[in-house]
Amino acid sequence: MDKLADAERQVRNLGIDIQDQQKRHDRYCEDIKADYERKMRTKIDDYEREMDKVAKLQQEFEEKCGAEAEARLDNLSSENKELRSALERQKRDHEHEMRLLNIDLDRQSIRIRDFEDSLRRSEEEQRALQAHIDENLKTIDRLRKRAEDAEESLSKDKGHLGGQISLLSQKLDISSEKIQSLEELNKAVQLECERRLQEIELAAQKKIDEETKALRDKLIKEEERRHKLFEQVQELKGNIRVMCRIKPPADKSSDALIKFNTRASELDEDKIDGLTIPTEREDFRMPGKMIPGEPKEFSFERVFDDSCTNKDVFDEISQLVQSVMDGKKVCIFCYGQTGSGKTYTMSRKEDGIIPRTQEMIFGEVDRLKVLGWEYTVEGSYLEVYQDKLYDLLASRSAKPEPLMVDPISEELNIKGHSFTLLKEEKDLDEMVRIADNNRHTAATAMNDRSSRSHSILVLKIRGVKKNEDGEIIKTRKGTLNLIDLAGSESPDKARGEQIYKEGVEINSSLSYLRTVLSRLGQGKTEGVDFRSYTLTQLLRPSLGKGCRTLMFVMVSPLKENENETIRSLEFAKDVSDTTPPKHTSNVQIFS
Repeated sequence: MDKLADAERQVRNLGIDIQDQQKRHDRYCEDIKADYERKMRTKIDDYEREMDKVAKLQQEFEEKCGAEAEARLDNLSSENKELRSALERQKRDHEHEMRLLNIDLDRQSIRIRDFEDSLRRSEEEQRALQAHIDENLKTIDRLRKRAEDAEESLSKDKGHLGGQISLLSQKLDISSEKIQSLEELNKAVQLECERRLQEIELAAQKKIDEETKALRDKLIKEEERRHKLFEQVQELKGNIRVMCRIKPPADKSSDALIKFNTRASELDEDKIDGLTIPTEREDFRMPGKMIPGEPKEFSFERVFDDSCTNKDVFDEISQLVQSVMDGKKVCIFCYGQTGSGKTYTMSRKEDGIIPRTQEMIFGEVDRLKVLGWEYTVEGSYLEVYQDKLYDLLASRSAKPEPLMVDPISEELNIKGHSFTLLKEEKDLDEMVRIADNNRHTAATAMNDRSSRSHSILVLKIRGVKKNEDGEIIKTRKGTLNLIDLAGSESPDKARGEQIYKEGVEINSSLSYLRTVLSRLGQGKTEGVDFRSYTLTQLLRPSLGKGCRTLMFVMVSPLKENENETIRSLEFAKDVSDTTPPKHTSNVQIFS
């Protein structure tokens, strides 16, 4: 019924709107026509007045004569023409206005037709709504009848349902009381459970804290025990140790190679600790004829043949890096002729000694932090070139100034030079990158990019352990020197005066280093002159008593380099013979 009333109201409003529009349109059309008629009457009146003037003038003309009358007639004729032209223009303007009025009238007629079409559609919608309303009225009648039937049936069942509702109400009251009782009981049980759970959590946390403290104390004791045992093992191995690495040949099938004979270690058959190189000599009885000579025999702590990788090398020396974390001073040298693989072993970015060392050091910093140790790592990258010390991290925009080592301090101190704090691995990566770009290199007979200087990466590692009150109870001060020595080879004046001077200086500093290491290996720590060369002066704090030194001798496998290879091995043998490792085998291998 509401929908029918709304529809009828809408139809009425629509009819009223159409009637209003029609009336406004009729008034508008009548106003236009009246305005037009008024304008036309005004124009006609103007025209008649002008014609009256013309008639009067004509009459005056006829009454008067002479030259003045003719002139007046001409003027009147001109004015008459102008008036006619103006009249024609006004006529055209009126005709144009009439055309515009007719066009507007056509538009209004179209709008009237549109209103009539809209009215027709509204009447059709009204008829459709009326039909829908009639159908809804029929439905309402059917529903009213069904409701009356249902009400009659309900009144019959009302008495029966009243009894059931009363019974259910009683049961509901009883259930509500039980639910309230159970809710109170549940709340009490929940509070008790929360209290018990809190007690259990506190007890468990206390037990966990106690066990954690006990395990941490045990771990600290085990770490101290490991430290002592580790130091004993390192002491047994000697303070100056020598190892050898043979560079893999580029092409085994075509290169002429030295016939190395190797010997397996008695302690570990998978490792090598001895080398023998067959030699030849001229038969004095038959000049020009070569006969086998006395073989060259060498024994070292470990020999890495051409099948070993950088990982194998670092696995062997990683204990020395651990010694630095324990507060020791360590030097690791790479010695050998140009092109024998020193820089590859020491500085190869992927797996050389330097990148593996930095990974191990920062890993140990994190591991020992759990045991209460706090470490700082400082670094510097230095270069000894022509017996002068330079900072490889200094800008090369200007000529670098040489540095001076403090000859008295027990720690490495360089006048006017400070070490860089290394907070994470990437800091050390950047330091190595800059230093590598600044190092002195030149082309030699052995290598297109030979290092013409000794490079030394110095890492100072300081650890402190505090008690619960924040007081320092233990300290560790370790220093690690990773040294890539310049290539050793016979100086050749044919390569130029500069390269010849560099070669002489390199060989002199290496020879003196061998002298210092030999005296230290013999236990002659007093009276050793470190000041003769900058290299030994720089390394003095890390070469004395209680320090640990490892020299890697790198050798070429090529036959053409046999003399240089033997000289390098003899250099290493001189150092090794002064301090033979306790476990090194002296068994020799002959070809």
